Amino acid sequence: VTGGQIGIVVATTSIAPIAPYVITIGGSPSNKNTITGQDTSSVGAAIALSFRDAVADGTFMSTVPVDARYNDFGVYTEAQIQQRIWDRADTTAINGNLADTVLYSPFYSPTILANVRVFLEGPYNVSTNQMSKTLNTSGYLATRYTGVSVHPDAVDSINIELRSASTAAGSTTRKFRPAWLLADGSIRSFSDTTKNYVEFDTTAGNYYLVVRHRNHLAVMTSVAVGLSASTPAAYEFTSDLSNAWGTAPLKGLDSPTIYVMYAGDGNASSIVTASDANSVFGALSAVGYNINDINLSGIVTSADANIVFGNLSRSAQIP
Repeated sequence: VTGGQIGIVVATTSIAPIAPYVITIGGSPSNKNTITGQDTSSVGAAIALSFRDAVADGTFMSTVPVDARYNDFGVYTEAQIQQRIWDRADTTAINGNLADTVLYSPFYSPTILANVRVFLEGPYNVSTNQMSKTLNTSGYLATRYTGVSVHPDAVDSINIELRSASTAAGSTTRKFRPAWLLADGSIRSFSDTTKNYVEFDTTAGNYYLVVRHRNHLAVMTSVAVGLSASTPAAYEFTSDLSNAWGTAPLKGLDSPTIYVMYAGDGNASSIVTASDANSVFGALSAVGYNINDINLSGIVTSADANIVFGNLSRSAQIP
């Protein structure tokens, strides 16, 4: 068994004896939560996975050991992991013991979809109503994210947070997903660029969405957005200031009026200060994927510092 570090016993529920299978849990970002390699030629031949404590005497546990030994499930509590694997499976007697049976299918499937459109001030060009793809065309994104398929129109990666309440402290559910931000402000799935949305493994409902970028001020939806598994819910940050939470959370640019995320927060302090400008000056002429490259041109110049100075004292409005 490869792909995880949990202890696993493999058995079969079919009546006729079947040779042991070589199975793989995960193995790649595209199927990290699937089991592959099962012989499906015999009816009822399911792979039974019995989770055991790696350091105990081998007896079955009442809960799944989930600490750092297997973390492909994202940010979940042990109770959530148990509900996703243990409690959803069949209980089948194997050699007198009860073992949960997981059929040839993913452990879980993302259940709700979200799609946002947003512009970053740094690379945005008012004349084309597009963002620059220089980091991409220069190969810096491919170098930064080795082993990941970079969308040809990607400007940079962003992170999208889902929260069940407007405040982080008040949210009982918080999920985070990376995405590719394209030149036209749309997004693509980070792991599957054919998808123009991100997937969150939680129940359908109303959620706030937060968009973060490494050197721009984060922005959040002004209202909770209804998300489901059927159709990706689209949310537009670029056309109306009232679509974002807080006071002046976005910057308005003319020709035509477009709203963009404020640039210049290179130290992730949620406020643009002189220290951000000092960091830019300290990195002048640096080439490549650099936090001080505010306009994402692939090189740190005085133009990046000018953007910072233009946004001094601006702060993120995310509660």
